[in-house]
Amino acid sequence: EKINKQSATNEKEIKQYYNRKTKDTIIYIEHTVKEKETLYSISKLYNTDIQSIIDLNPKSDDKLKVGAKLKILSPTTPKTTQNEKPLVSPKAEADDVKLNTRIFESVQPNKTPYKIAFLLPFMVGNSKADASIDKFIEFYSGALIAIQEAKEHGISFEISTFDTEKSEEKIQEVLQNPELINMDLIIGPAYTNQIPYVSDFSKENKINTLIPFSSKVYDVNVNPYLLQFNPGIAVEVKFIAEILNNEYRNDNIIFCDVPSVSILDDGYEFAFELQNELRRLKREFSKTELIDDNAASLLKLFEKDKKNVVFFNTNKYASVTNYIDSLAASNKNKEIVLFTQYSWPEIKNAQLASFSIAPFKSDFSGSELNIYNKQFSKLFNWKPTSKTPRYDILGYDLTNYFVALMYNYGNNFSSKRNKLPVSSGIQSQLRFERVTDKTGYVNKQLYYILQKSK
Repeated sequence: EKINKQSATNEKEIKQYYNRKTKDTIIYIEHTVKEKETLYSISKLYNTDIQSIIDLNPKSDDKLKVGAKLKILSPTTPKTTQNEKPLVSPKAEADDVKLNTRIFESVQPNKTPYKIAFLLPFMVGNSKADASIDKFIEFYSGALIAIQEAKEHGISFEISTFDTEKSEEKIQEVLQNPELINMDLIIGPAYTNQIPYVSDFSKENKINTLIPFSSKVYDVNVNPYLLQFNPGIAVEVKFIAEILNNEYRNDNIIFCDVPSVSILDDGYEFAFELQNELRRLKREFSKTELIDDNAASLLKLFEKDKKNVVFFNTNKYASVTNYIDSLAASNKNKEIVLFTQYSWPEIKNAQLASFSIAPFKSDFSGSELNIYNKQFSKLFNWKPTSKTPRYDILGYDLTNYFVALMYNYGNNFSSKRNKLPVSSGIQSQLRFERVTDKTGYVNKQLYYILQKSK
């Protein structure tokens, strides 16, 4: 933590800070505003958030006066909404190295520009409109904002952008470009079928490569240069098992097999692996095969004096809508909690509680977001269409993080590290870990998002 102990109000506070025994100790520090400082840069200096500074200093605003005194509450921990719980054990959190992920004030310029390549499917040559590419354009826009901010504070870049379209043939063509061999960081591709080709390229040329979207990055187990943001089923299963053993310790768990589900369905694999993990933990659960379009066989397994936690073996929302409606209609004397995929629409029937998991916060707001939105509006004459998650903010958070890693630790930031520094972005906290120095990194940060019944 970058705390200037000379700025503390007295020796007692300094002593309290260095001798604290728990992370909940409250310390107030007085900060004197310097030239070019903003609420944003000050919040990062003290590992706090802008809203906390505003709350403690009601007369403060983004245009601070040089010499003004601000009361700072430090240390703080990343905030989540009331219905979100991040996957962070107290022991792991204590061992984590924190990283300020924004180049928020003037820095010593890098001697050679950071070379970053974006491999994204813009479909420029496609004559037909393709709505699926909107999120990739938004992601790229957020990344450009992060790069622009870093440039304004002294960092130089060489950015190369390639349209990878969707095919394996196209990604192979792109990888023939001689510029790519000299990259410090590759961001992309978007589609799972293209990842093996980029993985081979990154491993052969020893280039750190961020996979920002896909959760199916099989080569991450054998390629130390891969970084996977969207956790796969293995991470999700362990997280859900932890939730079940804490939030639903004494409750009734039921797995429902929907008719004709393909074994290639991600939901099928997820349910299968979760059941294996629960068996390993010696946690009891029930299974039933659903028939027709109602949940009659499921209702027989419900218990009145417990929460009934229901899992379906499919990722496809259209395959479960009738069963959800049937559960809602019969939910009178039974307490039901439905596990839903993050991509599913919000369960509208207020009689059913539900929960999901995701590497994104479901609700984020505050001054930091407002500042970003103003910057977006300044640079672009259109508004992002994505909501949960916002792909532009994903691009912003991830690009900030990796630029900060390169600035603080050099291009070889992963050397001899099985845990990269943890950092909080606007929408996601980033917690990359790997098993050994022979494997790639996977972001282990997930959020438990609960929607209560009314």
